[in-house]
Amino acid sequence: MPWLFLAIGSYGAFALASVGDKILLTERRTKPAAYAFLVGVSGSVLFLVALALGWPIPSLAVLISSIMSGILFTAALIPYYAGIKRFEVSRIVPAAGGLTPIFLFGFLYVMVPQLTRLSLFEIIAFVLLIIGTVVISQDPRKLFSFGGLRYAVFASFLMAASVALLRYAFTMGPFWDGILWRQVGGAAFAVCLFLAVRDVRQSVLDLHPRKQQQTLHTPLFILFLLFQAVGGAGILLQNGALFLAPPRFSPFVYALQGVQYIFLFLFALLLAVRFPRLLHEHVSRASLIPKLFAIFFILIGTMLVVV
Repeated sequence: MPWLFLAIGSYGAFALASVGDKILLTERRTKPAAYAFLVGVSGSVLFLVALALGWPIPSLAVLISSIMSGILFTAALIPYYAGIKRFEVSRIVPAAGGLTPIFLFGFLYVMVPQLTRLSLFEIIAFVLLIIGTVVISQDPRKLFSFGGLRYAVFASFLMAASVALLRYAFTMGPFWDGILWRQVGGAAFAVCLFLAVRDVRQSVLDLHPRKQQQTLHTPLFILFLLFQAVGGAGILLQNGALFLAPPRFSPFVYALQGVQYIFLFLFALLLAVRFPRLLHEHVSRASLIPKLFAIFFILIGTMLVVV
């Protein structure tokens, strides 16, 4: 099952990139739409690879589904980064990631009904994943927090639609065709966002450090490239797992994000102890115990999915 190892490896990279996103969005006060623009444009680096390997011309169905997948992916980043900016990174990312497989099953049920047949163990696994997602997304200082969940639901819905279209493209064409044209769609949408929204243009231009503000710290752009390289590696690994996995197991590639939650919680916890103002994570017994129980549920659910 090589797709399983690719999926697990991708979530370690995603967790590290998510912590970096929180640092950049919080410390530099970057607007979520501007950050989504930079992420969408950064994926166009694959165009350089296309010049060396040859530009694929797929069928019309693959072309449309791949481009739409890229557009929805970039669009999903806006509520995703907006949620990270306003709430804890260890809550937004697990909530969005945990809901994505649920929405993905819904889309696949409409597209290919036979892929949605679940065994008893698979149903139990998804219930545990949902419980873990709700618990880890909850604010221990309040009865329930709908603020972060609202961002997570919107982002995961768009992300699931993007994944469903990409999986559809993979069933009709090679891996490279779907990936490249997905990046074309994402980059095109990012450019349109830059041209159409004045606040996005201004926020992107403001990312360039002024001379009087330069310090010995690593420049923002270098940090952005570093985190995007890590996240890009995770995306390639995840898409590789999606391509290699049998169609029935496509949603499980995303259900395995429990591995990412473990990495993410550890990264956020370590940074919060040393740099509490960077991640704004409240490391206390009241918040730690519920998250440990949530991680336990996610791990059990992940094990049942694998079995």
